[in-house]
Amino acid sequence: TGFELDEHILGVILINQYNLKKGIELFGDKAVVSTVKELQQIHDMGTYVPLDPTKMTRKERTEALASLMFITEKRDGRIKSRQCAVGSKQRTFEGYNKADSSSPTVSTDGVFITSTIDAHEGRDVATADMPGAYLHTDNDRHTVMLLRG
Repeated sequence: TGFELDEHILGVILINQYNLKKGIELFGDKAVVSTVKELQQIHDMGTYVPLDPTKMTRKERTEALASLMFITEKRDGRIKSRQCAVGSKQRTFEGYNKADSSSPTVSTDGVFITSTIDAHEGRDVATADMPGAYLHTDNDRHTVMLLRG
């Protein structure tokens, strides 16, 4: 029915995203397993190299980006964890250009417009997921991340 469709769309738009503490409180062991899986993937890809803070410059320590872990419940009931950097600090760096640090993601408006056209025209639509896609990219820049917890 139209009501069910509206309810589904609203649920997709308003998907809840929780920080690590709240996610574990809500989802228990499933959140822990999901978080370990995310961190293991990052470790296995050799994404991070441990640094001794006593051997870092003051500038490196102050410019280190904090990380956040977000936990969501997927529509199929799976619990998914994602780690990301708090990039707002980068805006204060000399020579910062937002385009250099942004991810090539589609806008929400773009998704809704395209989805509406697809539905109206009765098109078949498929999605694909590249696990750890950003971990597979080459990056010649050095970014210091601060991992806590």
